[in-house]
Amino acid sequence: FGQAGKFSQARLHAHGNKYALDLEAAPANRTRVSFSVRGSALPLLPDWVFDDLTAKGELLGNELVITEIDSRILGGILLGNVRISWRSGWRAQGSLVAKTITMQNMLKAMSGDMDGTARFQMQASSLAGLTDAATLDGSFVIRKGVINGIDIVETARLRSTESMPGGRTHFDELSGELSYAKDIYAFRQLKMAAGVLAAKGTVDYSGQQVAGSI
Repeated sequence: FGQAGKFSQARLHAHGNKYALDLEAAPANRTRVSFSVRGSALPLLPDWVFDDLTAKGELLGNELVITEIDSRILGGILLGNVRISWRSGWRAQGSLVAKTITMQNMLKAMSGDMDGTARFQMQASSLAGLTDAATLDGSFVIRKGVINGIDIVETARLRSTESMPGGRTHFDELSGELSYAKDIYAFRQLKMAAGVLAAKGTVDYSGQQVAGSI
C-alpha cells in the first residue's frame, strides 16, 4: 500500500509457483491483472491441464476483462480472451484460437493435428456453476490423421448402409463446425478428404455414445 493507504501492488503465488497472480493499481480505479499456471489445471476446468498458461487484463468494479491468454496444452497452442462479470449472477464470454492441438490427447479414437476457432459463453447464479452452463460454437480443421474403429473406405467400397466395426480410416483433412451444450458435442458440415474418397456427414457425441451419418 502507498503512503496514503491506497492499494498499490500485490504478488501472490502457491504450490511452488505453479500458480502466480500479480495485481497492480492503475488509473481510473482500475487494477491490472496478470496470472500464470504451470503444469496444472484452472480450478473451474479440472480436466484441462495446462503445460503453461499466462493471461493479462484489467479488473474494474464487478468485471474482469482478460485481453490476452497464451497457453500450451494437449501438445499445441491455445490463445484467447474472456470477459467475466458478476453484477447480477455470473457471466463469462470470450473466444479461443487453437493451433496444432494433438487430437490423440483429446480423443483416443482419433489422431492428427487440429486448428480451430470458437466462441463460448457461460451464465450461472454462482461462480462454481459457470462451467456447467457453458455453450460453445466454432469450426476446426484436422490434418494428416486417423480415425480408429471404422474403415470408411471399405464400408463405401462394399456399399454398406451400416458402419463396419474395426479397421482404421486415414485422412488428409477433416473439417467441420462444432457446437457444445449440456455435455453434448454436435459436429456439423463435416467434410473429409482421404485419397480417392470424399466424405460428408454429421456426428453427435455425448459421454461414450456416438451417433451420426456419413
